Amino acid sequence: MGNETSQSAKRVITYNNGDRYHGESIQRLRHGYGIYQYRIGDRYEGEWFRDRKHGYGTFFLANGDVYSGQWNEDRRHGRGISIHANWDRYEGEYRNDLRCGWGMLAEQSGTFYGQFRDNVKHGHGVHLSAAGDVFGETWHSGERKSRTPLEQMVPFPPLPSSAHAAKAKGAAISGTAPCSQSSGRLSPSQPQSQSAAATLPSSTLRRVTPSASSSRHQNDADASPSETVGQPLKPSAHDQLAEGEREGEGGVSEASPDERNGVDGSTGEEQSESAPSPPMDARDTGAQPVPREQQEREHASVASVVSTTASSHTQPHSSIVSWTVGEVCRWLSLLGLGHLTSRFIEHHITGQELFDLTDSELIEELGIDKLAHRQILLQASQNLMRYEVKRQAKKIAWTDIIEDRVLRPYIIPHEQLKRLKMIGEGGFGRVYLGEWAGNEVALKEFRRTGIEEARVLREFATEVSTLAQLRHPNIALFMGICVEAKYQCIVSEYVGNGSLFDLLHRRHQKLQQLSLLQICQGICSAMAYLHGLGIIHCDLKSSNILLDYSLNPKLCDFGLALNLLRQRSSKHRGRVGTPHWMAPEVLRGAECTPAADVYSFGILLWEMLGVKIPYVALSVPQIVAAVGWGKKTPGSLPDAPRRLSIIMRACMNDDPSKRPDFKKLLNVFGDMLEECCDRRCSVDQAFLDGYGNLEHHLSGSHALSLRSASAMAAAANRSSLSVA
Repeated sequence: MGNETSQSAKRVITYNNGDRYHGESIQRLRHGYGIYQYRIGDRYEGEWFRDRKHGYGTFFLANGDVYSGQWNEDRRHGRGISIHANWDRYEGEYRNDLRCGWGMLAEQSGTFYGQFRDNVKHGHGVHLSAAGDVFGETWHSGERKSRTPLEQMVPFPPLPSSAHAAKAKGAAISGTAPCSQSSGRLSPSQPQSQSAAATLPSSTLRRVTPSASSSRHQNDADASPSETVGQPLKPSAHDQLAEGEREGEGGVSEASPDERNGVDGSTGEEQSESAPSPPMDARDTGAQPVPREQQEREHASVASVVSTTASSHTQPHSSIVSWTVGEVCRWLSLLGLGHLTSRFIEHHITGQELFDLTDSELIEELGIDKLAHRQILLQASQNLMRYEVKRQAKKIAWTDIIEDRVLRPYIIPHEQLKRLKMIGEGGFGRVYLGEWAGNEVALKEFRRTGIEEARVLREFATEVSTLAQLRHPNIALFMGICVEAKYQCIVSEYVGNGSLFDLLHRRHQKLQQLSLLQICQGICSAMAYLHGLGIIHCDLKSSNILLDYSLNPKLCDFGLALNLLRQRSSKHRGRVGTPHWMAPEVLRGAECTPAADVYSFGILLWEMLGVKIPYVALSVPQIVAAVGWGKKTPGSLPDAPRRLSIIMRACMNDDPSKRPDFKKLLNVFGDMLEECCDRRCSVDQAFLDGYGNLEHHLSGSHALSLRSASAMAAAANRSSLSVA
């Protein structure tokens, strides 16, 4: 934009057709960064050049569709992602508003990684079907010319016989649909079909641009603006939604061939009723963690409950990690990347190295500079590993949990449990206030519903195998499980003051600073403990944080937790968590690391300070695109204490390696809480000796020594904390 950028000014422009623009402009032209709000509810947030979308930006459609990526003169041009409200999506290269180059197209039938031209498949690619098959394909102008099962070209485990039987049964019922290729263009009045190509239709995008001639979005260049410099924008219809939890947008489950990469019901427990906390069960050992030696001894038994992962292959001879260099080159050719094979031969990249490659290694060691080539290779390889894990996963049954030697002592007969009343509901089932051995307990009951039962069983096994290892005052106490023919539940400590979500968004109570510090300190203490055991929570959010009557937080819901001691990598897992709190890299399907939990904590801190649900005005596909690819963050909080804003920004750093760990955060919040209690001062007035520049400290590579648990407890007990 040259020298013109320095002369730009921020202003609000209202057009005669009802559209509004808020952002940078020059000579009454949109120029720089700005937000254009269409009167019908669509919105563009991004860069402009002389009244045209140009650079990087995100376009939100009122129907829930979204595009986030590069623009050139009001057209999608470069790399971007389009997601429809039905979760069909395209991620890859565009040219003049059409798919062109390398990309990934996910539809109801499966996912295609490969080459495109003029908006249709053209060239080589790999198709990972929803039924679990994997094919190498060749296309020409949207017409498929060849298709070969992957296992006929490179070593790959065959589909289980049960999957073949299910496919045959489905084909007998519904017949075989002919291969089709959607053009990705829909007429303005035509509803989007389930098989529509996963890209915003070009005709629609041209129709909604400010410079286009359309009845929906009139040419705002022709509209006479009434200009108000510095005037705030009016909230859109989305912004006026009631701040309640959005139904059906609770979580993203583990990806698998038969589960779309979409959003299912919430996995969180939300307890809104009040009752005193029960006394600790005799099994409780207080705040002492399970010794690492004991954990390692129990590892084999606990791990037997959970599905086999990428680190344990039952057929190593047919695994992608056993591929030779030649077989890796064959895989590259199937993806249309045959021109890169010489580099893989030169560096002797086998299947094992292929799975472990990172984006930076592809650049620095193999010299692959083009982003589209790197991403299509990494995404397709990681998704292929997920398919392999799915094919080789050990089938488990409820009886496996009963027979597990670690969990057997925790079995509680159904007749000993008494259900009192329902206190919460989520995607897994329902939570009841119950009674066991004279104590009030929480009964987390699981639904068993057909095809969902396998996923419910997997999450149940993951949660109980994780909870059995944990003893911490800020983690809801695990008491036992009931696993019988028609009834399965987890029995845990009942925390009667409800969840943090309830406090903020149902009771609409704003936390005092001391209360907020206490809650943050407790969360960080629990998370530092988990990460010290190699456990990533993967679903840290306000509805998974319970509060007692002293506002001490207790983490719950470990159904999506990842134990790094049992799984060498989380690359094969796909997106897991609840999108509103998920880290950008996890939304993109990248590896889930402890830094992802830190990002979720940053969103939690924003939520507590602002008493707002993050991204409540966006659909889940829009969150995935705008946060995962568009680097969108929650709005600023001008009234937030400066030091807490610094912590929040550090936790939400787009680079996972630059986020602080929970040990650092625990020390910072512990010192803040102690200072504020002793001196009766605000957070920004507290004297934090030894920290110097807080922002530098949080982003540095060193961590202060962790306070002892007794010192932390003493600091917390000195305060009498309440809710405003």
